[in-house]
Amino acid sequence: MGVSEWTVHNWENAKAVIPVQAIQAIVRFLGYEPFPAPRTLSERMLAKRRRMGWSVNKAARRLGVDPGTWAAWERQGAVRWPRYREILDRFLAEGV
Repeated sequence: MGVSEWTVHNWENAKAVIPVQAIQAIVRFLGYEPFPAPRTLSERMLAKRRRMGWSVNKAARRLGVDPGTWAAWERQGAVRWPRYREILDRFLAEGV
């Protein structure tokens, strides 16, 4: 996975946060995605970012919104503007 044994140890013992960029390597190593299926909009947004290995900034750029807007949507699980909700739903439905 390109990280040290101590890094993995720290991840496993919650002494370090797994960077989103490492998720793809972890999934390849395990052979499956170790996260529960997303149900809410917040969970779907986070799951998409994990699959893509993207930060909030990169996901926001891809969707064409401000990173603070993406972060608020992901945190609150709500998009007030129907136009943006449609764009977000299409984006989340796209394959990897």
